[in-house]
Amino acid sequence: MTATPKAGTKRLEEVESRESAAKARAVIETVIRRVSLLRPPRPGETFLDIGSAAGANTAALAESGYSATGAEIVAEFVSLARQTHPGIPFVTAPAEELPFADESFDFVVLLSLLEHVHDWRKTIAEAVRVLKRNGVLFATTTNRFCPKQYEIRYLYGFGYLPSRVQKTIYSLSMRYWPRLVHHTDLPAYHWFSFGQLARELQALGATPHHWLSLLGEENIPTRFRRPVLYQLTRFATKHPVWTTALIAPTTTILAQKQPLETGRRKIQLTESSGAQERVGLNDRKRLRS
Repeated sequence: MTATPKAGTKRLEEVESRESAAKARAVIETVIRRVSLLRPPRPGETFLDIGSAAGANTAALAESGYSATGAEIVAEFVSLARQTHPGIPFVTAPAEELPFADESFDFVVLLSLLEHVHDWRKTIAEAVRVLKRNGVLFATTTNRFCPKQYEIRYLYGFGYLPSRVQKTIYSLSMRYWPRLVHHTDLPAYHWFSFGQLARELQALGATPHHWLSLLGEENIPTRFRRPVLYQLTRFATKHPVWTTALIAPTTTILAQKQPLETGRRKIQLTESSGAQERVGLNDRKRLRS
């Protein structure tokens, strides 16, 4: 069972100050715009916001016309979310143990969450489990290759440090300078690459995508249509992982859960290839005898 952290007064104040309605709307506009490159959400479709904190992003999803639910491990945040956004369902639950049935949501959102959880692999597995077939998962998290980061103040290149050194710095910061880590007791212990997350999602039956690779010419903003910028943008859409590895502080990934037929077909192909291998093995044995 995952231990439930508590939020102190300073942490609550920090979260409230960072979660303004205007910021949340801007964040959700970006999420919807990028998700729409893969599958545009329809009004009334269901969203699960895992790691919903005080609920600002969940509320922005609801304001956009979707049926939104928030899940958060910190009980104080859930209480604040329920007070601030009545009518929106919020549950207290660890990301590794979601209290929802399989295939419950059309979209699952994990914004700056994976770096803070105890078990990021189990968190992704739970997110895929509650996602409907053909549903879309959208996640942002740390980028281990970019020197700029938002997890601890002033320490440029912190993601390059060995894990043991990071944990020592976190421990000292939480004890003596909590402002450096935004007054949290769950700092960013995990640092990711796009490929690392893509492999994990593929193993769970979801097809990963980089949002830039989904960006067609018709989706390129007007301000990037000048000759040089346009060519750079075209290059970024063809080589998104290379382009963003060193310059984007966050790793952004989308994944679409494969339809049931695809999963069944894969199983049938595996069984068929296994049978063919057994037949071939028997033929070789007969030839030897």
